[in-house]
Amino acid sequence: MTDNVALRPMLAGMPNAKAHERALELLTALDVLHRTQAKPSPLSGGEQQGVSIARVHWAWRAS
Repeated sequence: MTDNVALRPMLAGMPNAKAHERALELLTALDVLHRTQAKPSPLSGGEQQGVSIARVHWAWRAS
């Protein structure tokens, strides 16, 4: 899940370590850090939404 959130900034040129650090901060803020090793299918609907919000946050900040 962390890779999923960190992918966009890494593709935009952010160093991998920095992107993963920021992804962990976002996942912590959205209260889904405890599920970072989970694949999307076993996540609850709310947890899936949290990951989606984290990805959108990257897109919004990049524009």
